[in-house]
Amino acid sequence: MNIMRHDAHGWWLRDAGLESVQPQPALGGRAEADVVIVGGGYSGMWAAWFLSDLIDPERILLLDAGICGTGPSGRNAGFCQGLAESVVQLEADWGGQAARALIERTEELAGGVGAWASDLGLEIDFRQAGEMVVACGRGQDKGSDELIES
Repeated sequence: MNIMRHDAHGWWLRDAGLESVQPQPALGGRAEADVVIVGGGYSGMWAAWFLSDLIDPERILLLDAGICGTGPSGRNAGFCQGLAESVVQLEADWGGQAARALIERTEELAGGVGAWASDLGLEIDFRQAGEMVVACGRGQDKGSDELIES
């Protein structure tokens, strides 16, 4: 039986049999690239993957302080979702139209992960499902009501 253990690096390296992966040596000297991505979490790796269809992958530099896909990305328990739960704050920060456009795009991207894996024949145990918002105390009622109304 495979039991998930939560730790500082996430469970996916262990699950994939790669627990001995070590960080690469620090970048030394001079490096040249057309695009530099700082942060090898899922967003950074996803950006590098899609850019590699547009430019020479050798011209993309992906930098991370440790091992790509660990840290918060590796500890996310496999959730892949957009930003709909942040609608109230996004509207306050960016205005309704910009917030809605961002939310729609992130929802498309979240669903696109499954299509991407399917197109490549990858088995990533992706399952698109619904989302439930729950207020656990009176202090959360207002935010939940605003989210539901929007």
